[in-house]
Amino acid sequence: MKLQDLVTLLLSNPGLFLDKIKHQIGVPSLNVKRIISHNKKVWSDYKNSNAESIILFDYYPLAETELARSYLLNILAKKFNARIVSYSVNKKIRCRIWDRIYHSYNVESHLNFKLSRWQKKESHLIYAKITPTIQTKQDLFDLHIHDVWIGVDVYEEYLMRHTKPTVDITDKRLMIILKEAIDMLVFFIDYLKNNNVKAIDSSHLGVRLKSNLIPKIAGQLFNIPYYTAHSRSLVFLPKPHLFGKEEGRKFSNYHKNFLKLPEKKQAYGIAWAKGRIEKRLSGEVGVDMAYSTKSAFSKASNSTSLVKRSDKTKVLVCTHEFYDSPNCYGDLLFMDFYEWLLYLAEISANTDYDWYIKTHPDVLPLTEKVIQKFVKDNNMFTIVPANTSFHQLAKDGISHILTCYGSVGHECPLLGMTVINAGNNPHMAYDFNYHPKSLEEYENLLLNLSVVNKKINIDDIYEFYYMHYNAVGIISDDWFFASHEKMLLDLTESERIGFEIFPYFLKALTPEKHQKIISTMQRYVDSQRVGVATKETIS
Repeated sequence: MKLQDLVTLLLSNPGLFLDKIKHQIGVPSLNVKRIISHNKKVWSDYKNSNAESIILFDYYPLAETELARSYLLNILAKKFNARIVSYSVNKKIRCRIWDRIYHSYNVESHLNFKLSRWQKKESHLIYAKITPTIQTKQDLFDLHIHDVWIGVDVYEEYLMRHTKPTVDITDKRLMIILKEAIDMLVFFIDYLKNNNVKAIDSSHLGVRLKSNLIPKIAGQLFNIPYYTAHSRSLVFLPKPHLFGKEEGRKFSNYHKNFLKLPEKKQAYGIAWAKGRIEKRLSGEVGVDMAYSTKSAFSKASNSTSLVKRSDKTKVLVCTHEFYDSPNCYGDLLFMDFYEWLLYLAEISANTDYDWYIKTHPDVLPLTEKVIQKFVKDNNMFTIVPANTSFHQLAKDGISHILTCYGSVGHECPLLGMTVINAGNNPHMAYDFNYHPKSLEEYENLLLNLSVVNKKINIDDIYEFYYMHYNAVGIISDDWFFASHEKMLLDLTESERIGFEIFPYFLKALTPEKHQKIISTMQRYVDSQRVGVATKETIS
């Protein structure tokens, strides 16, 4: 931590400050001692040091996650008669405190990512063979090595690591990331080939290279299943290499899963969602969007100066943060958000619409700068200030909203606007948006907006909202903590990822509660139900 951050922490939370200092110098705090003592007590019977089989998981210590993982890893170890091994691909020195915590719940050893002489040679040969074939962004994006789709992970890692709107194929830093990916591929193929790994647990399965590629290798080449556990959810994927497909499958099942709920629960869900949406559309900040600090739904003013007075169709492009995982849901019609904008620029030249473009109120400086340049280069577009209310825009005549998969998909239809997505999106089970499946379908919609208007069922939006923000991804409010909702209110984010969550968890943990968590997780593991666990899937 930086000195300034430590001073701030000292002033705001002296107890947490002391824990941080002890953590840095390797002295366990009382909270750590308590969780270590607890783990040794409850997991001693699960220890299997001599087993030949392995449960492999990534070394990514976040306290809230590790509480849930201690259960999952021991249950998997018992199921497969295996020992637990951590791995990391970072060169950072491991934390002694976390090593002790891991060891307390039966983590036997750590796999260091270090290539042998043979592996280095193999990686170099692959790199030398591959690099001449990468002449375009598309070449990189589509890259497969040993039938593993490695290109998308390299692509996304570059955007995030270097905060770029799109890939620069001439950037030497891109090739560094590609070499890292090939190193990982060679190392873990060799390791998985020579070790009996029964399951893999990654704290994140997304679009970053170090979290996604290894489960992908394990699943695709060795049929090793993927599990993960958080205090909110359990996930099982037999084939984690299917990039983004699980999110798409989850979204597609929202309506079907809603219909499986008891009528009383359905009625509750609709009422809950209506209340939450009303709060969001009234301008309340952060409603089910913890990252948000500003509202896009303040009251409309009397000014209409932002939108031209004309009879033309008025289209608003709602942008995304360029480097924020454009492919996280899979099947995006474009490689990234910037390519999407370039496509819209081409389309705009063949239309007689008034085109507008707007960022999120919490827009970051990089995105704002890129948008400004884009508009300068494409005079068909007019920038709408980021803080402009959607109420104002609806009042001024904006009729169509374009997004890749943003929350405007369930917000703006309530204001009378028609929303068109550009790939897999959370709303895809419902008919209150358009969900084109191909560029041809997308182009046809964009060129005919005068007849593209959605008649919506408002209850569908409420149903979606409940399924997306409340019902999906959580087994029940009390499955892990006494109350997950209360825990979020009681603890700050820094406390949840730090050691203060340990006494919070232990205080409410009874032998009965401990056994209930085990049995719940055990049923899900045994069920082999693909995807995110719900109350229905483990009952």
